[in-house]
Amino acid sequence: MLSCAENGPEAVDWRAHVLDDVTPVAQAARSLGVGGALPGCALSAWNAVLAFAPPDNVWRFGAWTGLQSLLIATERETELAALLDTTTAFGATTKLYSIVDAMVGVDVNDQAEATALVLRDSLFDISPIRLWFLGVWDVHSGRVDEARTIRDTLTARAAETGGRGTNLIAQSLSAHVALADGDTTSAIQQLFDLAPSAPRGELIYPWESLGLERLLLARLLLATGRAAEAGTVAATFDSPGAVNLVYPLFLPSSLEVRLDAARVLNNQVLVEEIEARLSALRR
Repeated sequence: MLSCAENGPEAVDWRAHVLDDVTPVAQAARSLGVGGALPGCALSAWNAVLAFAPPDNVWRFGAWTGLQSLLIATERETELAALLDTTTAFGATTKLYSIVDAMVGVDVNDQAEATALVLRDSLFDISPIRLWFLGVWDVHSGRVDEARTIRDTLTARAAETGGRGTNLIAQSLSAHVALADGDTTSAIQQLFDLAPSAPRGELIYPWESLGLERLLLARLLLATGRAAEAGTVAATFDSPGAVNLVYPLFLPSSLEVRLDAARVLNNQVLVEEIEARLSALRR
């Protein structure tokens, strides 16, 4: 990590380190990506894990997640589109990420809509997680009636099974639908009430980390005149916890919220700091 920070990604033989022991490389990549601190180093490390780790290594999906999140953070949309189009050993799961990517403003709407069409064709046979992806995309796309139906289905499944994960994503989709219905007050309260409940290692998944919901809450707080709270919520995406594998995906959008909040609060020092961070990411 220190060598890369001081001398750049090319100074480190990532391949050799991965072949020696995957875990330290993955841990380094995870730390280097926190808050977009050293994205070039993190990207190089994740690429090496994905390319050279054994096929059955537990870090391979983490590497895919970290890589696609940082490609978004650094606005490398061509590389991102290629990554999403690539058939991987992780199956259809990676295709689902295009929906969240599109919802934070990445130009992958065609891929997201294609994924949603596949989900819709098997609506009654898919898992709660896939129902959540379809539901939030329906809200985003203006298909609110369909999203309400999915919300009701998830709520019923959560009541039947008592499953922690199903209950969380049912509550999440309920908040999205409340906003689509124009009930901003209820949406804000529901978003405030959400809290990640998965074991730490599972917080790499967007539906478990609640990244989309944190970003939505920050935007709503800013839009309703609560700039200081908006800035605090948006700062979640600098978290050094396990969620940092997926949180860089939301980082540029969260920085934009924080920038607008700082301007509203006339905090020029913070404005300049955030502008510098955005500029560094885009370079």
